[in-house]
Amino acid sequence: MHSSLRLRRGATPPARSGVVHALLPPLAALALLWAAPAAAKIVNVQSLAGAAVKQGFAGKVSASGSLTTGNVVLLLATGTGTAFYRTGDHVFMATVTANYGRKGSGEWFDEDDDPFRENVFEHLRYRYRWSPRWSSEAFLQHEYDRWRRLRIRGLAGVGMRADLLSSDDGHLAVGLAYMAQAEELLQPQAGDLRGLYLEHRASSYVSASRKLAEAVAVAATIYVQPNLLLGSDIRGLLDLSLQVSVTSEIALTVGYWLAWDTAPPIAVRGLDTNTSVGLSWAF
Repeated sequence: MHSSLRLRRGATPPARSGVVHALLPPLAALALLWAAPAAAKIVNVQSLAGAAVKQGFAGKVSASGSLTTGNVVLLLATGTGTAFYRTGDHVFMATVTANYGRKGSGEWFDEDDDPFRENVFEHLRYRYRWSPRWSSEAFLQHEYDRWRRLRIRGLAGVGMRADLLSSDDGHLAVGLAYMAQAEELLQPQAGDLRGLYLEHRASSYVSASRKLAEAVAVAATIYVQPNLLLGSDIRGLLDLSLQVSVTSEIALTVGYWLAWDTAPPIAVRGLDTNTSVGLSWAF
C-alpha cells in the first residue's frame, strides 16, 4: 500500500460484484485506515441526527419495492433503518441503507442481467453535549456503491458541533470535523490507483429545519468536504426535504439532493442529482 496525491482515475466497473460481497469488508476497511481515492456521494446523516434527540430509544424505518413483469422486467428495492439512544448528554446513532435495481433482458432475470443500482451504506455516530450549544462528535462509516466504482469507503472522524438554535419548531447547527478515509475502486484497471488509499479531509456542514405548520416541516443541509492535501479535490452536497405528517408516526417526504465531486474517477460524472417521494414510519 502507498499514499498518492494523484487524481482518482478509472473506468466503468465490469459487470459483476454484489451487495453480499460489499457487506464483508466494512470492519477491515475501517481497520486499514492507513492506505487514498474513489468518488462517493456524501450521505446526509445530519438529516437523521441533526435535530434534538429525546431521552431513551427512538428510531425510524422505511422500505419500498417494485416488481414489473411482462413487456418490461424490472426489480427495484430500497430500505433504510435508523436507531437513536440518548441518556443524559450522550447520544448514540446507527443507520443503514441499501438500494438494489435490476432489469431483465427477457421474460425474467438471468445471469447476464446486471444490476443498474447497487449500494450499501452504514454509519455509527456518538455525540456528547458539553453545553446547550456545544457538542463533540465521533463517527465511523462504511459504503459500497457499484456505479460510482466504489468497492470500499471506510472512514473515521472526530469534530465539534454548535447548535445555534434548537426548539420544537426548528433547529440550526454548524459542524466541523476531521476525517481519515480509506477507499478502493471496483475492478481496478490501467491508470487506477490500486488497493486501499488514505485521504485526509475536513467535513463542514450547516444543517437547518423549520416547522411551517403543525404537520409540515422543511429541512436543508449543506456539506463541503475538501481534501486537506489536494486543494482541487472537493466534495459537496446540498440536501433539501419537505415532510408532511400523515399521522404521529407516518410521514410523506419529498426530497431533493445535489452532490458534486471535483475529482471523480474516469467515466464517473462529478455531478449527481436526485428527487424522491416516500413514506416513513417513526417509533
